[in-house]
Amino acid sequence: NEKFNQCSKNLESLFITISNTSKPMTVGVVYRPPSGNRNEFMSELENLMQILPKSNLIITGDFNIDLHKPGSNTFENIIYGNGLAPLVSIATHFKPGCDPSCIDNILTNSTDVALSGVCEDKVSHHHPLFCFVKMAQTISDNNNVAPPSYDYLLNLSPPVFLMPVLHLTNRDLLNSLE
Repeated sequence: NEKFNQCSKNLESLFITISNTSKPMTVGVVYRPPSGNRNEFMSELENLMQILPKSNLIITGDFNIDLHKPGSNTFENIIYGNGLAPLVSIATHFKPGCDPSCIDNILTNSTDVALSGVCEDKVSHHHPLFCFVKMAQTISDNNNVAPPSYDYLLNLSPPVFLMPVLHLTNRDLLNSLE
């Protein structure tokens, strides 16, 4: 996927393809540096979209374009025009002295997304995003290695991966593990 990985003053991207599943999934991250040229970012993003897979694609990132503001039309047209939909519609960025904004997002054209959202964490001005995807691992006959099992996570009370969803802070999480 090196052709998807880009780094310019307007757009940075990194992609991988998960191929040991029943349907390969391409997952990537995109960052728009705020110091870059917004119009050039749009052009570079459109060019990137043209070469990305047309199905089973998830892109997350800090796009530094607020979907809550009227000036996001060009960005939204690129997203929707390439068959993607944003999974986050609430504010993701909270900086003192600024209005909350929706500049971080998860974009997808996959129908296998089971759950997505925003964690209420105060690590930075950007709240972490999450996305659970339904995937079935494929194992070849030549592979004698057992697939990893994560069943133990489901038996924890509450499941560790749901703690941010339950609005626990980092302090609450650390206290619960003691």
